[in-house]
Amino acid sequence: MKKLIILLFTLYASNSTAGVITCGDAMSVKGDARMALHHSAQKRAQRAVEDFTGKTLTVPYPSMKACFGNKCESDGTPESTASFVDIYWCETNSTPLHSAYYSLYSSSKLWFDKRYAHTQTIRKPIRRKNVSSVSLGTGWPVAGGFVVTNHHVVAGHKKIVLIRQDGVKISGSVAMDDVTNDLVLIRVKDARQLPPALPLATGVAHAGARVFTIGYPHPDFMGSEPKVTDGLISAVTGLGNDPRTYQISVPIQAGNSGGPLLNMKGEVVGITASKLSASKIFKWTGDLPQNVNYAIKIGYLTMLLSSVPSKHHIQVLPTLAGNVEQLAARIEKSVLIVVAE
Repeated sequence: MKKLIILLFTLYASNSTAGVITCGDAMSVKGDARMALHHSAQKRAQRAVEDFTGKTLTVPYPSMKACFGNKCESDGTPESTASFVDIYWCETNSTPLHSAYYSLYSSSKLWFDKRYAHTQTIRKPIRRKNVSSVSLGTGWPVAGGFVVTNHHVVAGHKKIVLIRQDGVKISGSVAMDDVTNDLVLIRVKDARQLPPALPLATGVAHAGARVFTIGYPHPDFMGSEPKVTDGLISAVTGLGNDPRTYQISVPIQAGNSGGPLLNMKGEVVGITASKLSASKIFKWTGDLPQNVNYAIKIGYLTMLLSSVPSKHHIQVLPTLAGNVEQLAARIEKSVLIVVAE
């Protein structure tokens, strides 16, 4: 016990500048020391979630079955939950350990429902305002032969059609749906019809990083040519410090939903998903926010892909640094219009 106390003191002291214990700290020790760090981080994150929701969490170690389909790595015990956090939520050694647990809790559907009820008035999917039997969005293929878009693009629709830049239409169907994180994988009968897949970033994007997206905003009247917009990662968390999303300054409109958010190497770092409701913020505060938009972090797509066996293998565009003009010219043919009826 004395050794454990000394070790914990050393770890806390070594991070006094940052004021946090990192994932690297937890993974560098074993046994009781590791569990002590995880327990401390778990408690801190739980208190933060309880303060935000105004209710007590009844399950201190949530099962992840509801969030990740058949891939369940946690049986609800402290030890298995610690392992789950190490594997899936510690993106880098500098990730705060309590933030990893906060991410774990934020993926809980019960908590998400409570949060969504609280914030839905100011954050909205980037969709058409009028009620229509047709929903339009943007999609793009990944290496396993699936096409990625937002859940809200296809929700409630039975027929899905993907349209390539050359006008070829490809029928699709839902292969895997992650309602909580607003993601969906679409399967096609013949993956050979798909354009090359886009590479996924393996690291996290940081505030200030240059990013851009290619999509089809309002293709019914703005035209069917892909539109390119660029900007920055404004913050590494979204509305209310949501750890699942980036706040971005990249302009997006209805129809951009599900589009790839790309770095300057042509890697996908996120999926464009929503924007702040400027009209409601103006009504409440008298201030009109500009370019406050959100993208789902690529890690959540990676986890969804890990739960679906790849049945096809298609060409993946190589990673190659360049400017927006060069990258857009190389990538735009891999971005599809999604039509859901």
